[in-house]
Amino acid sequence: MRRLWAYILLAFTSLLLVGVGFAPLMKGVNSNIDYQSGKEIVFHVEGKDEEELTSDQLKELSSMMAERLKSQGVTRYEINTQGNDTIALTLSQDYTKQYNNIIQYMEFDGSFALTNSAGVYALADEFLVKGEKASLETYNGYPCITLPVNVEGEKYKEVLGGAKGEGSTAEESGDEENTVETYYMYLWYGFEEKLITEETDYSSDSHIIMKFRVSDEGADDQYFPNTDNKLYSVLNLDSNGDGSVSNSEKEQAFDTANYYVNLLNASKLEVSAANGEKMDIVIKYMGDNYADPWVEPIVALNATSSVAFNPTLIALLAAIVLVSILLVYFFRLGAVSVIVTTIVSLFAGLASMVLLSAEFTAISIFGFVALAMASLGSGTLLLNKIKDEAYRGRSLKKANSEGGKKALLPILDIHVILIVIGAFSYILGGSAMRTFAAITVLGGVASLILSVLGLKLLMWLATNATCLQGKYEMFGIDGGKVPDLISEEKPTYFGPYADKDLTKSKLKVGIGGGVILLATTVAMIVFGIVSGSIYSERKASYNDRIYFETLVSETTQINNSSINDILAKTFVYDDKDGDFTPSEAEMASAKSLASLGINKIDASGKSYIITDSNDEDITHYVQVVFLNGTVDKNLKAYYDVNGDKSEIISNTGDDVNNVNSIINYAISDKNILEDSASVSLKHVEATVTGQPNVFYIAMSALVGVAISGLYLLIRYRLSRGLIATALAIGTGTVALGLLSLVHLPVVGGYIAPIAPVAAIFSFIVAIIFMNKERELVLEDQKKDRSLENRKAISIKAVSYSYSSITTFAIVAIFIAVSFFGMGSNFTALPFIALVLTMLIALIVNPIVIAPLSNILYGLFSRVNIKKPSKKKAKARKTNKSAEPEEAIFIGIND
Repeated sequence: MRRLWAYILLAFTSLLLVGVGFAPLMKGVNSNIDYQSGKEIVFHVEGKDEEELTSDQLKELSSMMAERLKSQGVTRYEINTQGNDTIALTLSQDYTKQYNNIIQYMEFDGSFALTNSAGVYALADEFLVKGEKASLETYNGYPCITLPVNVEGEKYKEVLGGAKGEGSTAEESGDEENTVETYYMYLWYGFEEKLITEETDYSSDSHIIMKFRVSDEGADDQYFPNTDNKLYSVLNLDSNGDGSVSNSEKEQAFDTANYYVNLLNASKLEVSAANGEKMDIVIKYMGDNYADPWVEPIVALNATSSVAFNPTLIALLAAIVLVSILLVYFFRLGAVSVIVTTIVSLFAGLASMVLLSAEFTAISIFGFVALAMASLGSGTLLLNKIKDEAYRGRSLKKANSEGGKKALLPILDIHVILIVIGAFSYILGGSAMRTFAAITVLGGVASLILSVLGLKLLMWLATNATCLQGKYEMFGIDGGKVPDLISEEKPTYFGPYADKDLTKSKLKVGIGGGVILLATTVAMIVFGIVSGSIYSERKASYNDRIYFETLVSETTQINNSSINDILAKTFVYDDKDGDFTPSEAEMASAKSLASLGINKIDASGKSYIITDSNDEDITHYVQVVFLNGTVDKNLKAYYDVNGDKSEIISNTGDDVNNVNSIINYAISDKNILEDSASVSLKHVEATVTGQPNVFYIAMSALVGVAISGLYLLIRYRLSRGLIATALAIGTGTVALGLLSLVHLPVVGGYIAPIAPVAAIFSFIVAIIFMNKERELVLEDQKKDRSLENRKAISIKAVSYSYSSITTFAIVAIFIAVSFFGMGSNFTALPFIALVLTMLIALIVNPIVIAPLSNILYGLFSRVNIKKPSKKKAKARKTNKSAEPEEAIFIGIND
């Protein structure tokens, strides 16, 4: 009885600890904009000589910005263009400094310089070593940026030599009695000569991003150790000055160092011009807007932050409940041990993600599903082994002991597969798959330990409880089918499918599976060639915006009242006769901009500064109207000056007469607003969306499956391993191509992670079969290795293992069903594809794996490899002698 109570208390305590630790751990999870609110950062863009950009140039610039975001480690983002002079980035970061870094990085035109405090400077190409780049290194555990400089360059020598020369000033530190003067060289970001004046404060200017100390002894100590041409700057880890360094401070310091390295290695801001040359671009930060999470928030920010009760969490709880009910149905009391180890394994995967600062994204859900499948596969495998041993006539104690021994290696196989595929997802899958890798690799190691030690400990306590001895029903075992070995009864029950040849329909099932594989593969190839995407893109709808700009900072002329009045008097209509004068019929069908509906008017103080041709900085103040709809670009416009159709402005003389020309003409002609104000309607169009790369994810899954297959070749021989690998590749291909076949709109690359998850499912099914077949081969008293006997054993292995396979598959499928039915809409389509794939694999794989492996077995058995002949040992010469040989008697001749 004590062991039963220990079993119950250990299970309860484990679940309680997970429940208590889940919320604090979840609140510490990093996330991208999938599950965390972010910002839409808005930039004004134009040519350096105030040229307006074309749509193609805007797309080229958007691609350049996307590359910069990727180098900063931003995994999920969107870049959209608004008109021809505005670009907005939508993304999420964890703290304000990260947003500031991205803003600076996007604005950076590649110009920086090294100066001293006397005002002497050297531009980048005058002091850097050509062809070399800045790099991130560590110095005594601190993040350190190194900059390769041309120490023999004249400009560099001039800056270095004058750092402590005439006109230079030192920065002071310490107290009045012990004042320390330090001289520096300064690295300037976005350098312009006009930044250096007599009033320049070198200790705090925002354009200075690094300082390099110049010593009394010479220039040697500003170079990185063991180099003679690398300036280095060490970042302080203790950012808040409290004398200790937290993990958060370390993370921020290395993030900042990485940002500086990216900034220093950034290319110039330029796009292709019509004449084949390059056009320099100016990007200016205008302001930002709040952005809701694209999927749902994982943390609810109220008076105190808490884990959000969102569809993903609901789906997780539903999956736990459904799987628990199924396990209890199959295994009764033994189900508790599998439930506990699986939940603790998932918690370990979550902790791994937090430990590695990996982001919680939509792909994370697939990582947790893969981890749960490995843990559940191990648990159901062990409990089925215990059932098998019990039906051989063994007691619960002995059945648990023998079943544990037989389950050890296949449990190891399952987790090796999980870890290998996860590792190659990290190596080859791109930044989006790092969270998947963190969960499957570190979580997989934890699951392996829990499955080998924790699961066995729990089952030992349960099966060794005195009060449960002989009560097979408590573990889902039919006691009436357990033979009494004392009465010399023979085992008669080997599972519900033992008497059935499940491979009879192998031809039909194999052809059906082949057709599905061929169809999905062809669909991916065709759509990949025709449209450049194997999936139908989900088209996002964006509403237009109207920008009101003025050069007057303190003004009340552009307020909500004046904005609403202008929008109510501006009409768009279909100018069928092309005369730019609306007829009565055309005016009757015209719609005002106000009728589109105003979502909001943003008067938060957006502004940007443009340097004009006279080298003067002009500040543009901006208010933005977010419309609820879009304006057809083909429609013409007119302005109703008095609001009663008594005076209409419909022809500006520019043969355009669109919304912008009409409103601005009305403003200048009727003094509706001051001449310094302008209005522009801007159509919003997404140009770049940060999506996981389908090709990289598919390749990482393929390599992971191939390496896993090599492992299985060693474990289960050539024929079994090759077929298991081929089926895993086929299952992953079907998963990836299923929605491509029907060409439903999906969430881009976010469906791609179902390929490795489906492959893991296929491998677990194969391992259960191959392990059972190996057991039957070893138990075969005939030791007959003929093809006929091998076929008979493999057919029996399919029948004997099918109960274990279906148990695992049903549990795994219900996990995917929960996330499809109750999870977020964002992940619904990928999960229904995963459900369909697992159903197909459950029908096809167990039935065809034996016949296919037997075909290979037959082929390989015909290959005769001649073994090198061994040289016969020479017969020992005997010495013939007249004397009799000594007789040898053990124990006498000693």
